[in-house]
Amino acid sequence: RTIGPTRGREFASPGVREPIEHPAGRGFTFTGVSMGNPHAVIFVADEDPVVLAKALGPGLEKHGRFPRKVNVEFVRPEPDGTYTVGVWERGAGLTAACGTGACAIGVAACLEGRARPGTPLTLLLPGGPLGIEVASDLDQVFLEGPATLVYSGSVDPAGLPTVEACLRLQSALA
Repeated sequence: RTIGPTRGREFASPGVREPIEHPAGRGFTFTGVSMGNPHAVIFVADEDPVVLAKALGPGLEKHGRFPRKVNVEFVRPEPDGTYTVGVWERGAGLTAACGTGACAIGVAACLEGRARPGTPLTLLLPGGPLGIEVASDLDQVFLEGPATLVYSGSVDPAGLPTVEACLRLQSALA
């Protein structure tokens, strides 16, 4: 799948290091990346990314700049070359890990010149470390990390919407 900061209809005006102001008045720059879903990746210097995601993620998720909402990743580069991450996932809130978010961070790091394509990156998320590698042509992203079962359940198929209802919803959202 092709990825990039200007692809996908999720962004009204995507780009690299674009300014954005949180509704409470705090300014940031973000790099917009579509991984099939929209991500606003914000690199920070000295602050705790998880604290920022929890405090500022809700306001940025619903920012007017993102008509269909956005996943927000706060990322702090560490002296050892790793990246500490906090993720606010649209519709879900603060999360322990996010695969598409981790991939978006890798792409954003390359687009911003913080990392080189083809070089492995280690992201430190609350749910554990993830390895990311962005292909040299930025056309693929490889993710490596543990998978942990966090929920098990069952669904009564009679309670699911019909295929027609799903298609109507998909059409309405397009």
